[in-house]
Amino acid sequence: GSARIGTVSDAGTALTAQESGKLVQPDGKPLHKAAIRDAAWWRPADLTNKTTLLALASEDGTASVWNVTDPASPKQVRHLRGHQGRIWRIAWNEDGTRIATASEDKTARLWQFDPTGL
Repeated sequence: GSARIGTVSDAGTALTAQESGKLVQPDGKPLHKAAIRDAAWWRPADLTNKTTLLALASEDGTASVWNVTDPASPKQVRHLRGHQGRIWRIAWNEDGTRIATASEDKTARLWQFDPTGL
């Protein structure tokens, strides 16, 4: 299931709930160009699968999904475009097959996602 992350940053990086360091791309760049406004974790119910995904909602009107199984080397696995304004909220459904986003453009969107094979 999903769990909401505790802290997001105006600098475009997210603080992990389990570590005190910033979560950035391997080259040191932030995960989004604009401020991140919301984030949500997702892990499979199958505890033998160690995949950890992080969905981020950004002020740039996009959302992204990152594989953060290895926090030292996050990998973007999906970039969600379609909102016409900043995205304020993001959430997973329980099985990880849908992501919901809510934007200042007065819309909410449901995005299909296939977490298998990550």
